[in-house]
Amino acid sequence: MAKNKLVSDEVSVKKCSYAGFWIRAGAAVIDFIILIFLEGLMKKLFFSFPTYIKVKGDIENMFFDPSTFFECVKNGSYEVYCYGSVFTPGWVSFLLAVLYYAAQQSSRLQATLGMRAFGLKIIDEEEQRISFVRAAIRYVASLFSAMILGIGYLMIAFTPRKQALHDMITSVYVIRTV
Repeated sequence: MAKNKLVSDEVSVKKCSYAGFWIRAGAAVIDFIILIFLEGLMKKLFFSFPTYIKVKGDIENMFFDPSTFFECVKNGSYEVYCYGSVFTPGWVSFLLAVLYYAAQQSSRLQATLGMRAFGLKIIDEEEQRISFVRAAIRYVASLFSAMILGIGYLMIAFTPRKQALHDMITSVYVIRTV
């Protein structure tokens, strides 16, 4: 990285350093908690169905006497609905995560909420912010880093510029600006 360029918001590279494994792990934990919250909210809003239990017939004996229970099942003399939510489809969770990471990492702030909490930013080789597409590809590549027993993430601790495998694939750097 050139010493005289500006990263963004008037932060010079001289005051920046590459972000190491543990600080990035802390940011990832915060982002994970936020994603869990967002997924729960989405599940509640779009994938939750109000339900109830209505039994016609001998409700007292239905659950305590197996023959009564099977008789109710056989005759269809009950309706069962359960209040709760179904699981969020996998593609919805994946899309939510891609949008969460790509939108924030390609924004003018160049970081997710977890990364901002630790003063981290993502830059490319020219010390500019990355595009939405590059950030989306980086997220998908990070799944590969995890699938190979986390070795892609462990590379952060052993590479000179503290890059994970998905950082190398997309030619980006995570820097600490404080």
